Amino acid sequence: MHLDLRLLSLHLASLVAGKPPTRQSAKFFLATTAIACLTACGGGGSDGGDDGGPGSNPGTPPQPGTSSAACFNESNYREGTVSVVELDAIDPGGRVFKTRVTTTTGPRESFANARPIRFLQSSFIYATGTIGEERHYMDLVDGREIRYGSRNGNENTDPRYGRKTNEPPIVRPVAMNPGETTESTTVVKTVQGVNDEIRHEETVTSKITYVGREAISTPMGTINACKFSGSSRVVYPDGSGLTQLSEQWIAADGPYRGQELKLVLQDSQQPGSAQIFATKITYTPK
Repeated sequence: MHLDLRLLSLHLASLVAGKPPTRQSAKFFLATTAIACLTACGGGGSDGGDDGGPGSNPGTPPQPGTSSAACFNESNYREGTVSVVELDAIDPGGRVFKTRVTTTTGPRESFANARPIRFLQSSFIYATGTIGEERHYMDLVDGREIRYGSRNGNENTDPRYGRKTNEPPIVRPVAMNPGETTESTTVVKTVQGVNDEIRHEETVTSKITYVGREAISTPMGTINACKFSGSSRVVYPDGSGLTQLSEQWIAADGPYRGQELKLVLQDSQQPGSAQIFATKITYTPK
């Protein structure tokens, strides 16, 4: 199951800065839609070829045994599937922030003029004892994952607390060959208030390359994984922005197939790199 790290990044940024999270303090642990979309949520077993549609570059048909399709688990998209991940987030200074992220696959729900699948994600930060919740809206169509955006809170949260929409939705191919790259550009709009006011916009351009298979050592043992590398550029309305580089590992087989194992982030405005890695995964598929 994916770990959308936007919510987690804000909590961690507040710990680092010693004050309520803001856009500036969150830059250290930036995890906007561009980075969240690096995570290999959903997919599953599809070896459908890349037909050059939105969000992808034309390429050769995925090759069995090396394709990234194995690292996408179709069970993630079945209602009732639950993933509980204990993880360590390490800042460039070596400080460790322990977090538990629970993701539950829900039913289809109206969002952004579509009816995607709802994923409820709850993040518990051990250092503060605080819990944050978001609902993420995604779908799996013809071997492609589509990300529409998110709503703050759970199903009982007042709609005025806001939502984020990706315009256009971000589309990723499930199956990629080693060396293959996918690119996307979207405007992320934050909408809040009784009148659906647009409070913030940012343009996100991202590029993701499937590097190939790699065995990675984790607290859960050595796991065969798909490795992805990426770069994302976020531009704010005032013209300012930042770039973030990433490396990510997703389990390719075994009981954790399709689960994110490790993410390394490097911010263009901060020295060093941050690491986020799973220490324990409890995966209950449907």
